[in-house]
Amino acid sequence: MIKIHRRVLTSLAILLVSSLLAGRVYAVPTLQLDIAGGSYDSGTETITTSSPSFSLYTYATPGSVSLTDILSDTYYLSIALTPKIDFGADLGSFIFNGTTIFATGDMTYGTPPIEGSSALFDGGDLGSHSIFDTYFYEVAFTFNSTQTTGVYNTQDNAGSGLIYAGDDMLYMDFDIDMSNLASDYDLHFDLYNTAVRSGSTDIDIDDFAPFSHDAATSVPEPSSLLLMGIALLGIAIKSRQR
Repeated sequence: MIKIHRRVLTSLAILLVSSLLAGRVYAVPTLQLDIAGGSYDSGTETITTSSPSFSLYTYATPGSVSLTDILSDTYYLSIALTPKIDFGADLGSFIFNGTTIFATGDMTYGTPPIEGSSALFDGGDLGSHSIFDTYFYEVAFTFNSTQTTGVYNTQDNAGSGLIYAGDDMLYMDFDIDMSNLASDYDLHFDLYNTAVRSGSTDIDIDDFAPFSHDAATSVPEPSSLLLMGIALLGIAIKSRQR
């Protein structure tokens, strides 16, 4: 019988685990989102920013989907209101690449993608992930072969933007300003493309950025603001007593 030293087994186990973890860390999905200067919120598994004005990046990395297919396909960016709202209301507006979008007047209620009234809703829509159903605005665009950057995983390197050397990842960037949006509402972003079922009017999501690679804005919750105010008030009272 062949005997293997315990230290050798331990070393092999560590090497195997490290390899598996490394594979997870550096795995880059076909579609990703990022926000310049943003950070990764592990609680919501979303790249977030607290800035009212920012640049949103959409990325596509050839691999399981060829470069030819990516360049020939149409992609969609969903901009959804959070928390969920199921009735029309005047919630101000936000600016997307110079265009003013009124919430909820210019938006659609439901779950992306936007489909015709005769569509069959058979589970081929974007997953809920606690965001939908709500009002959302859908933008169609195509990637350009001249707009490339080095590959990086937005989940592991959130907020990096176009700092990586190389040209293996396609990108499109969009300027967003939500200064005029109602203060208690945020925007959530999803990236996907679609496919039409043969012989049907049903439009289904074909490929999408994993929910761990999507993006959102984030403002302090009222409870957080209240606690912060109480803390500041306490500091002020102590300072006055001194």
